Amino acid sequence: MKPILSSILTLAFAINFQTSNAQPEGMTFFSEIIYHSYHNGRQLIVFDNTSMYDREMEKYHAMSQPPRWLWDRPMCNEYFVRDTTGAIIASYNSSRDWTSVKNMLVKYPTIESEHKGNLYDFKYPENKPVHYTVYSCSVQDYERQDTSITLHIRSGLIDTLGNLVLPIEFQEIQRHADHLLLKKEGKWGLFDSGYKEVLPFKYDGQRIEKEFIYFQDSLWYALAYDLKNKRSIDLRDYELSTFDDKRGYLSVKKENGWGLMDIRTGKMLVPAKFDRIVTYHHYSDWRYFERGIVRVLKDGKYGLESIYQGSILPCIYDEIYQPQDAEPGYVKVKVDGVISQVKVRG
Repeated sequence: MKPILSSILTLAFAINFQTSNAQPEGMTFFSEIIYHSYHNGRQLIVFDNTSMYDREMEKYHAMSQPPRWLWDRPMCNEYFVRDTTGAIIASYNSSRDWTSVKNMLVKYPTIESEHKGNLYDFKYPENKPVHYTVYSCSVQDYERQDTSITLHIRSGLIDTLGNLVLPIEFQEIQRHADHLLLKKEGKWGLFDSGYKEVLPFKYDGQRIEKEFIYFQDSLWYALAYDLKNKRSIDLRDYELSTFDDKRGYLSVKKENGWGLMDIRTGKMLVPAKFDRIVTYHHYSDWRYFERGIVRVLKDGKYGLESIYQGSILPCIYDEIYQPQDAEPGYVKVKVDGVISQVKVRG
């Protein structure tokens, strides 16, 4: 971590832990309380129910008759914002009485920090500050088995000063790389790290891969968002099948058959003339693709194509076996029940 960033984060979080006398509903252990630094007369205080639960679960999970609360994980943590007088001025995820909360908290120096508290640190996601998820339902009112509650819970985000940076109106919030995936009224959209809309709420589903986020309509992939280049790729004009979604390599059907396309560049890696591009259902397919080789099928026979050199073996084989089954430079194949090795180039 860079020294300047480290200094800022040190100023940003003077964090103190204690146990409180208040017990979250349904639990028999105390919550940890985390005190963030003051800034502009505000301080965020976290009642960390989930971390305490995790530690207690480690202690009790092997018991033949563990405590009842072990099976009822808390929905979330509770958040309170107080001013320099110690008065609570805002709360999230909690229906606790503010005066009672004020009285249970320890006195804490009102030392101002340089922390502005306005963004998640996406560049260094392992570091604080972070944003926190807040809900339309309090911990005390939450009932896991009551669908009339759980189906209508909505979520938003606050920063480490307790400022609401995303309104509490989303069904789901997921973070991937430097973006936020949000679900609202049954549809998915995409926001950037500054909480600005990148894609509207119009997609039925989404699938997160390493370098891409795929958005689905009622049929299949409608759009891919390229995280590396921060651009959208319209896929609605293609008939597609999955292959190596992480790198943006998808099977594409055209007039003469199936091929393999790099959706980032639009380049055909394998020409669209086969009945099927064999997907990674078998270990051997993974081993082949490590060398840029793809198994293809046409008229019930297998062949090999290279994404770099073109055709390696024609589609005349009943089976093509794993690379390690043959000598270097050869491939083990079967034709009419006879197994042999054939030499390949590349």
